[in-house]
Amino acid sequence: MRILVYFMIVLSFLGCGSGDDPNTPIDKEIPQFQITEPVENQTLSKGEYIELSGTLTDDVKLDKLIVTLVNQSTKAGNGIDDPWQPEAYCIDLDTKEKELKAYRLFDQAIPTDCLAGSYNLKLQLFDAVGNEAILNLLLTIQ
Repeated sequence: MRILVYFMIVLSFLGCGSGDDPNTPIDKEIPQFQITEPVENQTLSKGEYIELSGTLTDDVKLDKLIVTLVNQSTKAGNGIDDPWQPEAYCIDLDTKEKELKAYRLFDQAIPTDCLAGSYNLKLQLFDAVGNEAILNLLLTIQ
């Protein structure tokens, strides 16, 4: 009889082992961007910073913003100027809403010796459960 009681107690605890809080909202919505800077087809000069301004939101919780920059032009024929290829830049987020004002990306100014031309600025915004929103902005560096 004791074994049966013990077995029933163990089973009752196992049934509660999911760890999910029933009061936690289910996040099925992708996060949202409202970017005011830079804008599509904006021209930037070598030596300037790429600054990001805008509002990032999610219905439950944001996780991170990953920013990449990829050159869309071909390499200069003379081989002097190489495209600017900064490392992917990550902004950690831990809130439902984040406002950015003139946030300098890539921790450096646009190199003065990089290839001028078209670049794609890709913003990937993730929420805490992995939902992703993507925004691509075409920029020109001169």
